[in-house]
Amino acid sequence: MTFSEKTILVTEGAGFIDSHTVVQLINDGFRVSIIDNLDNSVTEAVDRVDLRNKDLEKLFYQIQFDALIHFAGLKAVGESVANPRRYFDNNLIGTINLYEVMAKYDCKNVHNLIS
Repeated sequence: MTFSEKTILVTEGAGFIDSHTVVQLINDGFRVSIIDNLDNSVTEAVDRVDLRNKDLEKLFYQIQFDALIHFAGLKAVGESVANPRRYFDNNLIGTINLYEVMAKYDCKNVHNLIS
């Protein structure tokens, strides 16, 4: 299988580091799908999917992903202390939902990154 035959899902793909990763993946010949809840970024270039709800399953039903790069995660220390529930919901619940859908659709190649 060549790179051009591989499809990669990038979560939180509209962020600064994430979008640069997407550009490089495309330049390297991968097909890339981007999802982002736009919590830390603003763009119309991605599918707005929130990992905390089960709409994510629709995407996995439609597209077979060969790999996933998981950038989605809030990371501001001060804010996380002030609003821990927001961080719990986004970072933990979102990741659990993602892994459950990945397991259901047999997507086993995941790379977790916090940008």
